Amino acid sequence: IYQLLQHMESRQWWSPARLRRQQLRDAAVLLRYAREYSPIYAERLKSLDLNNVDKELFCSIPLLTRQELQSQRDQLACRQIPEQHGNRLHYTTSGSTGTPVTVDGTMLTSVIWSAVTMRDHLWHRRDHRLINAAVRWQADNSAMAPDGRELPDWGPPFSQFYATGPALLLNSASPLDEQLHWLRRHNPHYLITHPSNLEGLLQEMGDAPQELTQLREIRTVGESLAESTRQRTTEILDVPVVDFYTCQESGYIALQCPDHPHYHLQADQLLVEVLDANGKACGPGEQGQVVLTSLSNYAMPLIRYSIGDYAEVGEPCPCGR
Repeated sequence: IYQLLQHMESRQWWSPARLRRQQLRDAAVLLRYAREYSPIYAERLKSLDLNNVDKELFCSIPLLTRQELQSQRDQLACRQIPEQHGNRLHYTTSGSTGTPVTVDGTMLTSVIWSAVTMRDHLWHRRDHRLINAAVRWQADNSAMAPDGRELPDWGPPFSQFYATGPALLLNSASPLDEQLHWLRRHNPHYLITHPSNLEGLLQEMGDAPQELTQLREIRTVGESLAESTRQRTTEILDVPVVDFYTCQESGYIALQCPDHPHYHLQADQLLVEVLDANGKACGPGEQGQVVLTSLSNYAMPLIRYSIGDYAEVGEPCPCGR
C-alpha cells in the first residue's frame, strides 16, 4: 500500500495528456491479456491490432453493458490470473440501478482499493487520533440501534499506518430518531453515511444540532449527493461534506478534491469516459453516461463498461491535480 501511495503521489500531478498516454499503454497490456484468457474478449478483440493501441482503436471497442456482465460473467472471467496479482476474489453489489452483479477481482485490486482509501484520508488531513463513526446499511441487519457496534480502531488500511482512535458503526436501517440519539451519545469527530440518510438526519434534528459539538467532517458514499444536502449540512452543522464515488465493480471512481467540492477521477487506476448519446466524449459542462475500464483487474476485465450512471465533465481543477 505504501509503495502504491508513493506511485500515486507523483501521478496525481501529471498532465492530462501524459496520464492518457500511460492509460493507453496500461490498457494495451490488459487488452492483450483479456484476448488470450477471456472467452468474450477473445471474440471481441480478435480483429484489433493490440500492438498499436491508440485512442481511436480503444474507442472502437464495443461497450460492455451491465446486463452482459450479469448474464455472461463466466465468459468474461479470465481462465487464469497473473500469479503476482494474488488470489481471485468475488464482489457482489445491487448497484444504483438495482441490477445485481457479481464480479471477480484479485488481491491486487483489493490493495489498490486500500491505497485509494488512504489517499482520501491523507488528502483531507483527517486526525487519526479521533473518533470515526459510520452510519451505513448492513445487509446482515447487524449493528442496529440503540447500541450499534464499537471497534477499537478505524480498521485497515488506516490502522496499518497509525494508532487510531476508536470507530463506531450503526446500521442505517435504524430509525432516524434513534440514529440521532446514538450520535449525540457518542459525539464523534467524523461521520460517514449515505446522502439520503444524511438528509433524513438533518430533517430530524431541525435547526438545532444539539450536542454534536466535536463533529469536524461528514463523508458521504453510495448515492448521488445533492448540492442542497451539502449546503444544509454546512448551515446546520457548520461542517464540510466530503463525498466520494465508488462502485464494487471497479472500486473508487472519483474522490472529492481536498480544496474544492468537485471530484478527481482516479485516473492512475481507472480509465473513465463520459459519452454522449452518440458515443462521443463529452466536454466540460456536458453530461453523459459513465464508461469505465479498470486497468488493474486481470481476473475479470471490465473494458469500456457502461455502469448505468451519468455524470458531468468538469473544467480543469485549480489545485493542479
